[in-house]
Amino acid sequence: MLTPGRSGSTGLATTKRARPHEWDRGAVRFVLLVGLLLAEFAILPRDADLGVDALSYWLPDPVGRYALAAEGLEGAGAFRYAPPLALPVLAFGLLPLTAFVAGWTLLLLATLAWLVGWWAIPILALYPITREVGLGNIHLLIAAAVVLGFRYPVAWAFPVLAKVTPVVGLAWFTARREWRSLVLVASVSAGLLVTAELALPGATVAWIDSLYVSAGTDAVEQGFPVPLVMRLPLAALLAGWGGLTNRRWTVPVAILIALPHVGPSSLAILCAVPRLVGVLRLSEYPLAGVRPNRSAGP
Repeated sequence: MLTPGRSGSTGLATTKRARPHEWDRGAVRFVLLVGLLLAEFAILPRDADLGVDALSYWLPDPVGRYALAAEGLEGAGAFRYAPPLALPVLAFGLLPLTAFVAGWTLLLLATLAWLVGWWAIPILALYPITREVGLGNIHLLIAAAVVLGFRYPVAWAFPVLAKVTPVVGLAWFTARREWRSLVLVASVSAGLLVTAELALPGATVAWIDSLYVSAGTDAVEQGFPVPLVMRLPLAALLAGWGGLTNRRWTVPVAILIALPHVGPSSLAILCAVPRLVGVLRLSEYPLAGVRPNRSAGP
């Protein structure tokens, strides 16, 4: 006959012990994000244009923003990405600017923490990362997409549609003859382009016009002495060599080399490298939330 006693109380105590552990883990993640946010504002120069790049994702009417992009590279709020990425902009434009910039900054900090774990705290002090988060660009998001793309090739649609030239990273799959992954990326990207054109008629043509302006900008004027036409084949060869020799770190490096305009904040793409070379185990990442699976890649 069972009586309420030690066995029942032990089970209850065990359950109660497990819950605080989960709460502690969540609290650690929250504290890390808050700490990164405070460190970001402490490190960021007072004269920095906080969130100026994020304006590209907040202002409504993305098709009209393509026209602004076609006027040159310096216009704040110009939208330079493929039409499928313009669709979320319509929703972002409904938020107050302050709320959007705060949320976007938290997203970038969370992505940084997911990529490099506890190293996010000292890494944030580096000028390229401080500038990346402060301006609100998307290089950290591209880095995360590259990491995920080795396991889920569909993630490659984001960097390809965002910057176009990251397509050189697909040389990894080509060298390894992983045709299924290439077909998946191509079909998803094409499907998103068609869907966006139906939702935003004329956006594709406006986007292509803005690409002509971007491609025609002098590389020296942007602070990088090597023209894009010379960097693209070099980047593709690097990613292809990485595929043949199983060196995943070559892919984010190749994408960095192939970016249309390479600046200090572009180096944020290299935050993908620790994940790809296995410097830290997955369980050591404060935002991972899952146990490491060494056989499944990053």
